[in-house]
Amino acid sequence: FQKPEMSTGNISTVNTEFILIGFPGLEGYQHWLTIPFSVMYILAIVGNSLLICIIKLEANLHTPMYTLLCVLAMVDIGLCTSTIPKMLQIFWQKACSISFEGCFTQMFFIHVMSSLESSTLAVMAYDRTRAMSAVNVSSVRPAGFVLIGFPGLDSVQQWLSIPFTIMFIFALAANSIIVFVVKHEQALHTPMYFFLSVLAVVDIGLCTTILPNMLHIFRHNPSFISFEACFIQMFFIYFFTSLESSILVVMAYDRYVAICNPLRYTSILSTAFLGKIFSVFIIRGFILTALIPIFASMLLYCSSNVISHCYCDHMAVAKLACTDITNNSHYGISVAFSILGVDVLFITFTYVMILRVVLKLGSNAARLKAFNTCGSHLFIIMYFYITSLFNFLVYRMGEKVPPHIHVLFAVLYLLVPPVLNPIIYAVKTKEIREAFLKHVLRKKVNPATNIPV
Repeated sequence: FQKPEMSTGNISTVNTEFILIGFPGLEGYQHWLTIPFSVMYILAIVGNSLLICIIKLEANLHTPMYTLLCVLAMVDIGLCTSTIPKMLQIFWQKACSISFEGCFTQMFFIHVMSSLESSTLAVMAYDRTRAMSAVNVSSVRPAGFVLIGFPGLDSVQQWLSIPFTIMFIFALAANSIIVFVVKHEQALHTPMYFFLSVLAVVDIGLCTTILPNMLHIFRHNPSFISFEACFIQMFFIYFFTSLESSILVVMAYDRYVAICNPLRYTSILSTAFLGKIFSVFIIRGFILTALIPIFASMLLYCSSNVISHCYCDHMAVAKLACTDITNNSHYGISVAFSILGVDVLFITFTYVMILRVVLKLGSNAARLKAFNTCGSHLFIIMYFYITSLFNFLVYRMGEKVPPHIHVLFAVLYLLVPPVLNPIIYAVKTKEIREAFLKHVLRKKVNPATNIPV
């Protein structure tokens, strides 16, 4: 530990590192403990690595049960690698220092890997339960699925590739520019612009997960996608959607603190707080959304493999199964309300509190500016959540909605936000515009007139 720093009126201690001593009271025997723990570590790494290689190389093992076993092996490698190397160093040196950041990074990975271990075991137990209940059923898994795009619009899908290609190029370019500008402009290294750059990265991931394959469908209608690729795409779609919702929550909270408690803005939205909140949101999104494709992949697909959709949507795929999908449907809607429902309630409460403060402002100009900023933010937020809710509910109770209308909404609720977010959050922001002129167009801006020179 670093020595305490004395200051007038108080004592502050800055810990730059920690000392790990191993097993208290067994310091004299810890040299010998390296032998069994080294053997255990080598066996764990070699054994789990061999398991992954065998499952990957053997086509007959490409089933849910062995996929889960492969995931468990990867988690086990991550878990023992997070702890044992440092532990062996402690045993050999009797005590070992670890930096402040390294200690909490290790702590994070240990808890994440432990939660993933528990989650994988739970899914494996569910897999065995379903296998036992289906003893007399022949499990059939297709080689892949056929995506047909917009049902009933086969003749015009080639023309649809034009607007969707434009949207894709614009979303990639605009969001990439935001990330580039925020990274290179020192004045934008604040929580608000950090959130904006993270949102841009998520938007790039979201549209890249969907659009390339969708454009392939429009060009080569229909399009084949392998069984594994379909469920991988399903996972990334829902994972990025959950992250999009999480970032909108954090951005709403950022605006609340900036407007309602501006003097404590930097102390509340500290680096430590941001690291914790993003870790929680990533873990929440990963665990809840990963189970959606895992459960769907365990269903028996013994009839049609044609998906009436532009991408591997959960319920569009699950409805092809020849077994009961009630549990899948209930879990999907519970995840939607657990993530999107909770997030939209928090955002609504936040903006209500912001509105109360804005209405108390004495200046009409200040009120108008606040309404203009918050209004555009609320528009994109409402669009995202309303269309998301529409997409989830139509599969359950929207039998009268034409299939092509439903698919159109399912596509637009994922693709419109990556296009609109750069316009709503960046183009209308003076600091982003000035940084764009400075770093992208290489033009100087007159601070007095905000006109490029």
